Amino acid sequence: MNEKTETLHTILIVDDHPVFREGLRRLLEKEKDLKVVGEAGDGLEAIERLRELSPDLLVMDIAMPNLDGIDATRQILSESPDTRVVALSVHSGKSFVRDMLQAGAAGYILKESVPEEMVQGIRTVLSGDVYLSSAISSIVLSEYKKFLSTVRPEEDISPEPILRTKLHTPPVSADIVPGPG
Repeated sequence: MNEKTETLHTILIVDDHPVFREGLRRLLEKEKDLKVVGEAGDGLEAIERLRELSPDLLVMDIAMPNLDGIDATRQILSESPDTRVVALSVHSGKSFVRDMLQAGAAGYILKESVPEEMVQGIRTVLSGDVYLSSAISSIVLSEYKKFLSTVRPEEDISPEPILRTKLHTPPVSADIVPGPG
């Protein structure tokens, strides 16, 4: 039999609106490779549920009571760095986007997006890539261009030393004696 085995990815939905969580659950449960294993109504509950369920991915709202999605994402990723987080928010302001991405979210999707984009974004993040809604991509690109305009051409904006060694062979010191080969 040559049947393709699909990996089942587990998801925790974190949003303070029960009707929204239910709708998102129904959308995701239609997908054979995605399984919603739980829900949380705020960041504190998300951290508790993460510890219980160890999901592969959290769909995280930003503005929630008790502990917002930004601080919850920071704490979740410090405890469980292999967990992926996709922000799902009505907020497209630069500070929300910046703070959520700095907290470690690998995706940012606006709630106004079509359902298919949500599924596509989740799958993209689960595969190890970053996914941003087009409006969010525009904000990130605009901020990056602004950053580049502040860097003078004579300034060295080369990669950090550790990254440099990954891109180029480091020089060999003259006092190194080659061993048997």
